[in-house]
Amino acid sequence: MKLSNDMRQGQFNVVQYLRKAKKAKNPTKTAGAGKGSVLWIALLAGVGGLLLGFDLATDLLEELISVLLEFVQECLESFYHKQCRLDLYHAQMATAYTGFVVMMGVGYFFINKMSIALKAIREGWDIKREKAMDVCLSYWSRLMDWWNSMDNFNKCFALIGFVVVAIPLVSLACVVLGKAVAELV
Repeated sequence: MKLSNDMRQGQFNVVQYLRKAKKAKNPTKTAGAGKGSVLWIALLAGVGGLLLGFDLATDLLEELISVLLEFVQECLESFYHKQCRLDLYHAQMATAYTGFVVMMGVGYFFINKMSIALKAIREGWDIKREKAMDVCLSYWSRLMDWWNSMDNFNKCFALIGFVVVAIPLVSLACVVLGKAVAELV
């Protein structure tokens, strides 16, 4: 799929790009088909995580990955030992170097994809940051115009009003965040 003008100008939206790519691959498929199955899978994964405990699920996943890698290593080692007629020491060495080369390739692929994704995010971030700065500057200029239009008496009461409103809001935010942290710990 070719890069659109929006992508060249830095206005890149990953979700819209993936939707366009999916429609281009299968134009006969209706929009919204298959969303129910994704929701059911997510619901089942969440319920399974709650029933088994998320610590158990991550430990199980970690153990499965390590067993899979050990199995691949043993198969590769036996291939070098039996098919290539290497002794055990050289078969283990060949297996180690093969794993090193594969991991270097995977690392290169991962770094390459991450740099492309980070470049797209950075370009979009710069545009959004400029828009946010323009909005903040416009609000700040309006606030300063309002503040400079008042005399000292009104400024004093405006500050008192800000403090009276800000103290309960900050206290409420502290209580809510404290309870959220206490629940997580």
